[in-house]
Amino acid sequence: MERAASARLASLRRRACAVGDHLPRGLHAQRFRNRDLQKFFFPEATQDLREARRRSAWVSRKLRLLRAHGIIRKVSGTYRYQLTETGRKAITALLTALRSTVRELLPEAA
Repeated sequence: MERAASARLASLRRRACAVGDHLPRGLHAQRFRNRDLQKFFFPEATQDLREARRRSAWVSRKLRLLRAHGIIRKVSGTYRYQLTETGRKAITALLTALRSTVRELLPEAA
């Protein structure tokens, strides 16, 4: 059980780092679409319509979750999303925690 939890945590960390590495390249400063995120998470293109719909639905669920938590907001009248101020703070905190060691973070907490 502990090994499975550790593997899930490692997987989550890798995905969070991947998203975090993508954000500094400008995603946090601009508006983005479902299709933009699909290109990031699924770099290889597909001609299969069923697979394309599956990918779109997967990203849509993630966007809906981020909206529910107030991390992103929908730009009215478009298909685009934008990070909220809360989202920017959360992403910054997440990236700092993932890229730092406990020893580096301890003096900041004191």
